[in-house]
Amino acid sequence: MGNTEELTEESFKHRVVECAITNARVYREKFVEYDYLVCSEAFQGDHYQEIKAEENNYLHLLGVNTSLSPEAFFQKCINKELKETDFDFIKRHQSEKSVKGSVRQKIKALPEMLDMFDKELLAEQNFKKNKISCLFAAADAEFTIGFVETGRPKSLMRKNQLDENKKKPVELVMRKRRGEKLYTEIIVGDDTFFEKYKDDIKDYIENDK
Repeated sequence: MGNTEELTEESFKHRVVECAITNARVYREKFVEYDYLVCSEAFQGDHYQEIKAEENNYLHLLGVNTSLSPEAFFQKCINKELKETDFDFIKRHQSEKSVKGSVRQKIKALPEMLDMFDKELLAEQNFKKNKISCLFAAADAEFTIGFVETGRPKSLMRKNQLDENKKKPVELVMRKRRGEKLYTEIIVGDDTFFEKYKDDIKDYIENDK
């Protein structure tokens, strides 16, 4: 019985390692090298939010426990050097079974989240789910990702966890390379939605666009 549990543990850890390594470069290319301006009527006031992810957010999206710093963990993933001995599922005030369950859901949701701008996104402001609280969240049928005020991703969940009464479509997403000042590229939506939100985002775009 003990051997069976050990093999199961090793098998699951192997899946986590594969997921972490496979998706690290995609995460860097899509979310570390670019910033995003997301527009939706779900957002109160100016109807936009920014997404500004960092390398050290990647560990949180996987949900494992490690003695490595978030930056070192990410670099091991990028360099394809992450090992099963680099992490575990032991966290304070949580059972190992609960942590494993959470990680299992996250590694299923992560690849879906990385393609979020190819999907029909929904958004919710002031997202709350159980103990999770975020400034805003975006979701489709396969994942929900919550963000804090700085635009960094905080919580990744499986399936659509948004409130049915608060969620609304994401109608426009613009992108810029990290370090650039203004958003110039529309990757979700069209000129109609650009005109709809143009006044709200005027400080983030070229005046003559």
